[in-house]
Amino acid sequence: MNASPPDTELHRSARHLSAAYRRGETTAVEVADSYLQRIRDAEPQTNALLTVTDRESLLANAAKADAMLAGESEEPATALTGIPIVIKDNLSTAGTETTAGSKILKGYVPPFDATVVARLKRAGALIVGKGNLDEF
Repeated sequence: MNASPPDTELHRSARHLSAAYRRGETTAVEVADSYLQRIRDAEPQTNALLTVTDRESLLANAAKADAMLAGESEEPATALTGIPIVIKDNLSTAGTETTAGSKILKGYVPPFDATVVARLKRAGALIVGKGNLDEF
């Protein structure tokens, strides 16, 4: 087990994290980066994610979220702006392999987002990966 203290961003609720953004205590880019580090450290033991969003893409989305939060975007900030989330791998996510936990669907990359995924993206949520699940 890791003896170092956990990153505080990793243990904040969505509500507290959203408030911290608005107070300028942290940024979505900083939080996204800390989540990626934690995933790199823990994923080999947990096997919780089937897919992890690539660093460049996640940080670009986090920068967009920061712009939304700062009022520098056409899109208004919402309660989910900059909040890191994991999408279950049975939800279609455009451009990201979606297997529903099945080897049969390995390599399937849908051309569209499920409605819930599209709404989360529009709200500025940061999709950090696709969660593992029982097949189908």
